[in-house]
Amino acid sequence: MPWQHNRPRTQTPKKTIAMADSSWLTGVALVELLIQVTGLLFYFRTRGRTLAEALATALVTTLMLTSLLQQTTWLLSLPPLFPLPEAAALGCVIIAFQNRQGAKKVYRDLKNFLPKRHPVILGILAVCIGYIGLKALLFVPGTHHPNFFHTMVLYSQSSGMLGANDVVISHHFLRFGTVFGTAVPGFMAYTAMLFATYALSRRYAWVPISFTVTAMVASIPRFVLSGAGPGFEIIPVSVALLALLLAYRLVETPNAMDGFLVVCSLSFLFSSSSAGFLVSLILAALFCLLMFRRHGFLPLSTVKNRWRKILASVVACFFFSRLWNGFPPPLFHGVKKNGEGLAGAAVSFMKYLIASTDGPVPLDLLQTAFKPDHIIKLLTPNWLFPGNQVFPGESATAVFNLPWFGPLAFLFVQPAVIYAMFRGPRRLKAVALALGAYVYLICLIPAWKPENLCYFSYFYALAGFFPAFLFPPWRLGIWAKRGLQILCILVLFQTCLAL
Repeated sequence: MPWQHNRPRTQTPKKTIAMADSSWLTGVALVELLIQVTGLLFYFRTRGRTLAEALATALVTTLMLTSLLQQTTWLLSLPPLFPLPEAAALGCVIIAFQNRQGAKKVYRDLKNFLPKRHPVILGILAVCIGYIGLKALLFVPGTHHPNFFHTMVLYSQSSGMLGANDVVISHHFLRFGTVFGTAVPGFMAYTAMLFATYALSRRYAWVPISFTVTAMVASIPRFVLSGAGPGFEIIPVSVALLALLLAYRLVETPNAMDGFLVVCSLSFLFSSSSAGFLVSLILAALFCLLMFRRHGFLPLSTVKNRWRKILASVVACFFFSRLWNGFPPPLFHGVKKNGEGLAGAAVSFMKYLIASTDGPVPLDLLQTAFKPDHIIKLLTPNWLFPGNQVFPGESATAVFNLPWFGPLAFLFVQPAVIYAMFRGPRRLKAVALALGAYVYLICLIPAWKPENLCYFSYFYALAGFFPAFLFPPWRLGIWAKRGLQILCILVLFQTCLAL
């Protein structure tokens, strides 16, 4: 793949974490995560959630719980092998037993869905996702993750040091002295994003369209590569998507558990990065707007009777947001700012738009037959970029060496958001306008850099379900739908080959 070349080579430290003698402990850490996911899945399934909603919530909640336990261990200067994760797994065993009726519901859901819904396409998609999971399980940091060892060893050797909410999750495996499995949290976030996309799509389309939209999101190259890696980028993205899903649920049926999880999700994003901080503010404003328009101040009258949930929310918010360290620095602190105002924002937007056309299949052909610089110069007008300097100071080839979001996201997700701004129902229109405000701020504040593509992961994840509204059955026939599914599988397969 194009982004695999021209990378700076970094030497793996000679003294690495021992893997041969302790690799079997990866299985212990993995079983603990599976137990937590299973217990939470049964719990959420018996609380009125669909299977997709329960799976997305269970996966992301497990990641946030793992982060909370690891930061508690470091904050209290406990030994690395202090059995907090084991205690959480034991608690989830009790939860699974108490909610064992959820196992019957999950089995019934799978029995009714799997044999009837696109068995061939679903089987191929499952094989590709399983391959991504295998790559995540056998992940060993290399030249594509030059800072992994430095970051994680620093955290593991610094008693009481708190790392980023998403980074510390990998220490669930590192505490056993092995790097195998440190990418499993990224794969969990990737699968959670797919289930959340399906759950949101079902609010605007029937099962076939929702399945097609989910396959489209699953094939986005950047998400695939992040899902097979440590997940430092995709974990906050999945948390943001869960927050949006929970906001939908709260607007439909207010309840204390969803409110607690929304607070945890937003506080998790609050201190993750500048983009995460910006997304948390936008989602919080969106959530308050939707709740007030639907229910007014009525939900506030029931909060006083839920003091346990309120106390738990305050504690989780205290840990995740790190307000004891002071308010977060200004947005994009330390990043070169755009000094040209609205004109610079417009130019940056056009650059991002051009670069987002990158995809694994057509790009291979372009790299061998033409140079992207020449293609872009032919497609861009001189009045917009004088001298056709679309990417001044750097080659467009260098820009395209980075994994973007593929042709399907460019062709369907972006138009779906624009369409929803004008023709969507009020709730979807509000989400579309919030995403538009996020893109505007991303283009306005930081100056253009190819590395800024990581900021758009939030946009494409939160907008991944929008094509479900764009593709009602009378617009997308059965053959067009099947062809789009095949195209998604081909893009996903091509991206899997690059792992």
